[in-house]
Amino acid sequence: MSTRIHTIRIVGDRQTGKTEAALSYASTLIASGVGVAYYTEQPTMLRVLLERYAHNHLRPGQVLYRGNGNERVRDESGGMLYFTTPRRGHSSYRGSLVQTVILDDVAGSWDDATIQYRHPHVTHVVRTVL
Repeated sequence: MSTRIHTIRIVGDRQTGKTEAALSYASTLIASGVGVAYYTEQPTMLRVLLERYAHNHLRPGQVLYRGNGNERVRDESGGMLYFTTPRRGHSSYRGSLVQTVILDDVAGSWDDATIQYRHPHVTHVVRTVL
């Protein structure tokens, strides 16, 4: 039996703050102990997103980890934010306790079944949409 997934769409033109809104939402979630997987299409964006998070959304009690494709933020509440790409995501954090998936400008169709296969505990999906 699969869990119902609730979808939140952040809609706007290019350069209107959709990514910043998604990062802000992720910061709030991990501060409350929620696990979040943040997907972006380009592997080169992983470090950029982590730096943007560090400059604009980092809260007291949060620690950044910078690795070669293993960028993440841990909160003292137990929440964790994983930055990944669709190509690596199937193995990187599969089965981790992620309740929310953020798809930031990710091409292709990720239906609920695909998301639940990669993250069996997911209940919410956030999609940035043009």
